[in-house]
Amino acid sequence: MKKHFILLPFVCALCYLVLTSKTNGPALGASVECTGVTGAASCGGGGCHTTASASSSISTTVQLLSGATPTTTYTPGGSYTIRVSATNTSSSSTAIFPKFGYQVTAVKGAPANNAGTMSAPAGSHSSTISAINIIEHSSPLTATTGAGGAGTVYTVDVPWTAPIAGSGTVTIRGIINAVNGTSTTAGDVANANSATITEATSSGVAPITGTLNVCVGSTTALADATPGGAWSSGTPANATINASGVVTGIAPGTSVISYITGTGSVTATVTVNPNPGTITGTPAVCPGGNTPLACTPTGGTWSSSNTAIATVVAATGSVTGITSGTTTISYTLSTGCYSTLLVTVNTVPPVTGTNTVCAGATTTLTHSIPGGTWSSSTPAVATVSTAGIVAGITGGTATISYTFGTSGCYAATVVTVIGDPAITGSATVCVGLTATLNALPAGGTWSSSNTARATVGASSGIVTGITTGTVTIKYKVTTACGTDSATHAMTVLAASACPTGILVINNQPEAGLQIFPNPNTGAFSLQVASEDAEPVRIIISDVTGRVVKETTIITNTVSEFHLNQPRGVYIVSAATMLHQYTAKMVLQ
Repeated sequence: MKKHFILLPFVCALCYLVLTSKTNGPALGASVECTGVTGAASCGGGGCHTTASASSSISTTVQLLSGATPTTTYTPGGSYTIRVSATNTSSSSTAIFPKFGYQVTAVKGAPANNAGTMSAPAGSHSSTISAINIIEHSSPLTATTGAGGAGTVYTVDVPWTAPIAGSGTVTIRGIINAVNGTSTTAGDVANANSATITEATSSGVAPITGTLNVCVGSTTALADATPGGAWSSGTPANATINASGVVTGIAPGTSVISYITGTGSVTATVTVNPNPGTITGTPAVCPGGNTPLACTPTGGTWSSSNTAIATVVAATGSVTGITSGTTTISYTLSTGCYSTLLVTVNTVPPVTGTNTVCAGATTTLTHSIPGGTWSSSTPAVATVSTAGIVAGITGGTATISYTFGTSGCYAATVVTVIGDPAITGSATVCVGLTATLNALPAGGTWSSSNTARATVGASSGIVTGITTGTVTIKYKVTTACGTDSATHAMTVLAASACPTGILVINNQPEAGLQIFPNPNTGAFSLQVASEDAEPVRIIISDVTGRVVKETTIITNTVSEFHLNQPRGVYIVSAATMLHQYTAKMVLQ
């Protein structure tokens, strides 16, 4: 009797709040806890529910669900559902209970302490009594199935995250209060129950494998070699996992992933890493132009999916356009998380106008985009004004560029300046030998003022010495700028002034430089005779001193050469540690 006397005020307070349809459950409204954790076994029988006993009118069960499967074990940090359900077992036609209320707790140890974390479902709230967390109704709830008569089912599901490893056995408690809605306690019934669950071990369950890092919005696949298990995430707000073990990153943080089988369970902690911020900057650039991009946090690496379209400096994010098209620019952190931006390399309109001009004349170039700046790569050949007027200075080519926009975009064209004819080449030739002259613009005709002294190939410019003296070589060419000519004076030297074959210096008759055949067409053999085998440096240059071949051979060995050079006279020099030899060689 003493026990009933002590519990009666708590029981009646709970019943009053539920049955009179007051908002908030008894824990919040009257500091009443009826699951049995604090000593109240139930709200049924002998108390305020006076017209029907709990055992004959309502039957309550408490279960722990992993997904949709009941379980008696939990994995530390795993996600579960506490289901409290009751059935109206009365055969009376007057025992009609269309609504219900409830309380749920999860505790461990003695005295009881909270175990894990519960979340309030819709129509419910959380309260605390004697430091025990309680989830309860906010107002009477509608029966799950049935209208309140016999067989009516009352069910509530409360999300629960299991406690940390080593928590041991946990007791989940729940009470269902079935009410008839008469605004009095008369005829209402209640029943409480509990379930004991134990901490799962990894016995017989293979470890979880796979990458335990994932980016927000990305996925990583986990696996377990033990078949028949179920996956769950301890913190779905950070990461979710489907039935196949695919984890999806939701928000930065960590989540304990559990794999539960009938023989035990294993866990693994997945870290969800944040992605970089949004890439900022102008996502368009011209070929040859630059646009800077930025992203936070710093320290990441930039890359381009198509470097033929645009490149990007890995450390700075500066994008350079190569050719028109699109490419994806990525900014990747050390975690592998990244952000992307599609960059367009614009098609640049070409420079238009005549790109050939005579020396001393002008031609005008234009571009369809106004406001740009003109420039010349070789002002000595051609200059260009701010209006795009190109002035030819001397014969040659110059690249004329038009730069526009803020990112350095430009278009360019090569302008050819047709200048006065100009002849280059040797001023001497020996009797019986040749010298090659060159001239610009090409395509002209050569002639000699005295063919008895020297001849010249009309199209080749190869001068052949006939007799000693001076001669004038003329080059005449017709271009778009008209017909013009240039002359070149040459002296024909005696044959004795132009020795061929072996020329020995340092008075070494037993040594020498041998070239054979000489003259030749570019294919010849070369040997340097010496008392000792030693390296010898060979340098071949034309009559202007321009080096056309440089190599090292060994003395007393025959070396083959193939010289792809114009016809004319070349100087061959051979140098050892102590001696130097030179000879003239003729290419025909």
